[in-house]
Amino acid sequence: MTPDQLRRQVAILRVNVHRGRRAPHKPLLLLWILARFAEGREELPYRDVEQAVNALLRDFGPPYRTTADMPFWHLQSDGVWVVDGAATLPLGKGSSMPLVSTLRSRNPIGRLSPEVVDLLREQPRLINELAGLLIAYFPVTYHVPLLQAVRFGAAPILSFQETPSTYATRRPRDPRFRERVLDAYKAQCAVCGFAATLASESVGLEAAHIQWHSEDGPDSTPNGLALCALHHVLFDRGAFTLSVDSARRIEVTAVARERSPHGTLLVDLHGRPIRMPRDSSQGPGDEFVHWHRATVFREPAREDVR
Repeated sequence: MTPDQLRRQVAILRVNVHRGRRAPHKPLLLLWILARFAEGREELPYRDVEQAVNALLRDFGPPYRTTADMPFWHLQSDGVWVVDGAATLPLGKGSSMPLVSTLRSRNPIGRLSPEVVDLLREQPRLINELAGLLIAYFPVTYHVPLLQAVRFGAAPILSFQETPSTYATRRPRDPRFRERVLDAYKAQCAVCGFAATLASESVGLEAAHIQWHSEDGPDSTPNGLALCALHHVLFDRGAFTLSVDSARRIEVTAVARERSPHGTLLVDLHGRPIRMPRDSSQGPGDEFVHWHRATVFREPAREDVR
């Protein structure tokens, strides 16, 4: 395996799609594995992986229940990971992998494949390059907290856009997307109305993808929302979504707990319509709202409307 082959393999992981919804289990697991390798840990028992990766899945994974056993086992098919004694582990009835109970009781050791280990020892910079490719499976609002959660080192991480084009298998972002979305929403947050400029430039305001760019969401205005930095993060983390009716009301998750003394940043927004674009045809598209509700939003929504 060459460095280029490894980069490409990581960029095109066989990511499972669960009932049409995102399933970023392998990128989360492999990012955690690389962080441990950078610390000098190469042998990773299943029970250690399960505890750490389940926590990552709760915070950064999809809203449906999911666990670490599937990526621990199925990452082997991508040629970068091996499980010691895999051939001797009994498979579950009618399944292509062992039962969770078997993995817990046997506690097999997983490790990067020998070819990958040799490359990372020869070229330690590859660890950061691979991390840059892995965080590209997530929206930009996830990158810093995700790298902190897996305890990556202080060395700079290459963003997906900075990696050589031969490894960048996904489409580039449209640099005009932000301009179009902010113009449609009169340069103010669609949720709270925040608007500020420094000289002539809008600050603290971002163009959010409703269906994430990393999940094939188009760079079109109906797939965009002008959001302040705070509400962009909350939207991407599933703290709120939009209603499917034409009013596009804000629906806040019932699992959110707000500690703000004023309570207006999230919880009190429940039931309020967003500030729609000046041209209603540029408002949030149905297919993108449905994607966000099914794939990102942390159900159920609150029942009370303030």
